[in-house]
Amino acid sequence: MRTLEDAIAALAQRIGTTWNGLAWCSTGKTADGLAERLQRHAPHVLRLTGLTPTPLRVDYATPHTLGADRLAAALGAVALQPGGDLLVVDVGTCVTCDFIEGGQRFAGGNISPGIQMRLRALHDYTEALPLIEADGRWPLLGSDTETAIRAGVLLGLQAEIATLAQRLTKTHPNLQVWLAGGESLRLHEALPCPLHTGPHLVARGLNSLLAI
Repeated sequence: MRTLEDAIAALAQRIGTTWNGLAWCSTGKTADGLAERLQRHAPHVLRLTGLTPTPLRVDYATPHTLGADRLAAALGAVALQPGGDLLVVDVGTCVTCDFIEGGQRFAGGNISPGIQMRLRALHDYTEALPLIEADGRWPLLGSDTETAIRAGVLLGLQAEIATLAQRLTKTHPNLQVWLAGGESLRLHEALPCPLHTGPHLVARGLNSLLAI
């Protein structure tokens, strides 16, 4: 199995370059000595955490618990749309919705269960409901148990994000939504404001720190 260090070295070789700097973040347990091993590949290695100085002012009561991926995605959206009022939505294991005011202030955000977690919970905490795949039809009203579960989960999540965006537009009428993660959720059907997709927001945000 290729390690992270192998992948970094292979990519540098493939594009014929060496790395001047590497930025990374993690939301879980990392291997011991990873930072030291990364320094073999670049003279400057930066690990992003909620306490790392960045161009964003972080107004979060517990910055030491702020997921670095959330902050990186926010930085990535700001890099693509500087100066804007942005709602950054990342649909992964969990769904995070973070508000950046004026491209300068990380104002906070919300965390809720991801799609797979919601589908799994319906199966695990009931006697009769099946575990279904997220891919498939999700009409406005389910016509069988499978579509009823999928529509309930996906439409519910769609409404959750749209409601937050709608409330934010009352005070920030130029709000823009940036969506990262693996699910489109057909959000353009429900949002009261423009939607942009940024599948590599975390990577863009990390890269922006190396340019400072």
